[in-house]
Amino acid sequence: SALADRVKIARGAQGVDINPSVQHMLNCGGVGSCYGGSVDGPYQWLKEISDKGDGISYESAQPYLACSSDSKEGFCPHVDSTCKALNVARTCGGFSQEGGPCTG
Repeated sequence: SALADRVKIARGAQGVDINPSVQHMLNCGGVGSCYGGSVDGPYQWLKEISDKGDGISYESAQPYLACSSDSKEGFCPHVDSTCKALNVARTCGGFSQEGGPCTG
């Protein structure tokens, strides 16, 4: 993503590559949808949450589903895309000792 590229440039190409979660931005950023958005909206949202001491989750914690709150195609009407802990970063355990279903 363009954001991951900016982070890599800012780090001088040092460190582990990151993949910020686009789905987290769709669920919580209010800066666009699957139908489009503004060019600078995501960066403004990231600045706002960074100023509060928060950040964006990694794609591994909130994978891209290609669904936003206004999506009507495919399985999207059945996807909860509200901005809550489970839709920011989720951990899913396959065993009951790991918590069983996904938690946020």
